[in-house]
Amino acid sequence: MIHERRIHPRRAARLGILVPILTLFRGLAAADGPEKAEDAGEGLQPMRAELVGRDVVLRGRRGPGAAGALRLELREWGRGTALEEAGPGAAAVREGGEVRVVREGITEWFLPGPRTLQHGFTVERRPAGPGNGAASLCLAIAVSDGWTARVLDGGRDARFTRIGEDGEEHVHYAGLRAWGADRREIAASMVATADRLLVLVDDAGAPYPLIVDPWMWIQTGHLVASDAAPQDYFGHATAVDGDTAVIGAYGDDNAGGSDAGAAYVFRRAGSVWCEESKLTATPAGAYDGFGHSVALDGDSILAGADGDDSSRGCAYVFVRSGSTWAQQAMFRGAHVRPGDRFGWSVSLDGDTALVGAVFGDDVGANAGTAYVFVRSGSTWAEQAKLTASDGSADDRFGTAVFLSGTTAVVGARNHDHSGAIDAGAAYVFVRTGTVWSQQAKLTAADAAAYDHLGLSIAADGDTACVGAFYDDASGIDAGSVYVFARSGAVWSQQARLEPSAPGSYNHFGSSVFLRAGTALIGATGEDGSAGAAYEFRRDGSAWVENARIQAADAAPGDFFGQAIAFDGQTLVVGADYDDGWSGSAYTFEWGAGAAATHRNSGANPDSYTAVTLPVLGSTYTGTIDLGGTTGHSMAWLVGYATGLTLPLGGGQVLLVNVGDPAGELLGQGPRIGPVVAYDLPVPADPALSGAGVATQALHFGTWKPFALSNAQDLFLGR
Repeated sequence: MIHERRIHPRRAARLGILVPILTLFRGLAAADGPEKAEDAGEGLQPMRAELVGRDVVLRGRRGPGAAGALRLELREWGRGTALEEAGPGAAAVREGGEVRVVREGITEWFLPGPRTLQHGFTVERRPAGPGNGAASLCLAIAVSDGWTARVLDGGRDARFTRIGEDGEEHVHYAGLRAWGADRREIAASMVATADRLLVLVDDAGAPYPLIVDPWMWIQTGHLVASDAAPQDYFGHATAVDGDTAVIGAYGDDNAGGSDAGAAYVFRRAGSVWCEESKLTATPAGAYDGFGHSVALDGDSILAGADGDDSSRGCAYVFVRSGSTWAQQAMFRGAHVRPGDRFGWSVSLDGDTALVGAVFGDDVGANAGTAYVFVRSGSTWAEQAKLTASDGSADDRFGTAVFLSGTTAVVGARNHDHSGAIDAGAAYVFVRTGTVWSQQAKLTAADAAAYDHLGLSIAADGDTACVGAFYDDASGIDAGSVYVFARSGAVWSQQARLEPSAPGSYNHFGSSVFLRAGTALIGATGEDGSAGAAYEFRRDGSAWVENARIQAADAAPGDFFGQAIAFDGQTLVVGADYDDGWSGSAYTFEWGAGAAATHRNSGANPDSYTAVTLPVLGSTYTGTIDLGGTTGHSMAWLVGYATGLTLPLGGGQVLLVNVGDPAGELLGQGPRIGPVVAYDLPVPADPALSGAGVATQALHFGTWKPFALSNAQDLFLGR
């Protein structure tokens, strides 16, 4: 996928899942004259693919006459050095704006997304010629004049740059991946030459056809404070939820005095992020450090001020009404003393707040403490004080905290265990009613002195990621992240993550965020402390590096990756040392791909029974038997020939073809199988009269989460 960083169109519908078997995007359509794609209403795209004659031109929103449009043209392809000319092929714009170029043996396609343009290839046959080491299949893509390509470390990410009259333009081309017909991933990488971008795929033993498809993270914004000043450390903490992001700047000088601190709220309008509000504490004082930590959930912000009141620390809650934010509460733990630094870390989930006091003395000098507060109406009250069962002096329990439902995870970066000084640990607590109890202590299987496990933490359901950014296993302070999984009440280490190209002082694990089987990890020390972020995705119990992300204007000393937040679609990364320690934050959007293959389960041919007929304006009732899926989460779907949608978690919307070429889905759920009854309201829409109906069961699993019974398997998030 590709995206023009400078362009800020109106925002399209937020579809977090792209399904090629349906028309999901209405931003591009065929037009008269030179066959090309035109904008249509709310479907405006950051970039678009146009057909001018038989040439595919990738153009931004500056209009068809804009100079310097980017062209990526497949010139040659084959095996090793035995390449053949690709030729122009037969190009066409398909319904939904997909531009497809069909050549003998290979099809190239450009698929528009809400803020992306996905570029990929389907290679139908194995080309002739000898292989060339691991790079058996080669696709040689010509880059248009004026643009230069640079492949980033790891070989799976590239950046196109053009310097025009109105400044630099950047197009990110990232997360290259490839699959065989058996859907097994195969190795792929990119190499840049003077005028070519070479995509190299190890096709040894892989069944054709192959899919070659970059997975894109697109930089959509560079956020700075409206009153930015040196040593504000804007970007030290970040949080995002939907169209709202909050950035902490604990060094901001304001009416409270030097380093009183602030938190800035940004709101997305279309695809442009605008500063909505600057939050400061009431009362505010010098060296309070307000904004050292921030958390966001809906219209509530929790911000820590760990330097408040002789470093006792304090936490503040702000709530939004319309576009106005007001301070709702100020609180600290009942037993907090000077120097405890309550508010060093914070996490917020609904009406529950978790706050770390990293130098609390409850179980030893500077051992650390964490506090749980709950909200009733607009009043916050302390519910629990958490300490480690084996806590001791200088553990720094509360260095990082994360709250996920009734589970809290707290890091103790300096905890000594297994004979290793400062190896670090994380502790899991669970709530039953109003009582919190320690469930587990998480430590690395290969723990070593001074790893500082627990410096960063993220959790999602039964999975936790814990950073150890001083881990030396792959180099001095190279860093790593450990993944732990819960079964029942037992936690075990599932994986140890490090980048494909680890290096000393990279500090991988500086920050971490986890959402729905996707881990985002900061590495502030990479490239002379310019910093980078990595995406890992879970496949069963394995975790696979999917992309490396950097700021378009990355420079040594920025510390990009200091803070990281992700809501399932939008990524916000802090770089608090950028521009003289003034700091900044970067926003990215991702594009997901999907593919469907037909199957017949055989074992369960009659998976549903219609109890009532689908009469317009009435309720359609039926049952589904999904033998062997006890305990799985299900949603029950009915396909119609109109534009109905199934909302998923994280603001995503799923549209899938079931039964009818124009059909989409009406959903209900989730439910628990294997046998369940469902009632689906049928819209009183005359256009549905005579439409075909097909009922399917949707099985939510891991990162390839969807299996549609007796019709097709739908693999999401390739």
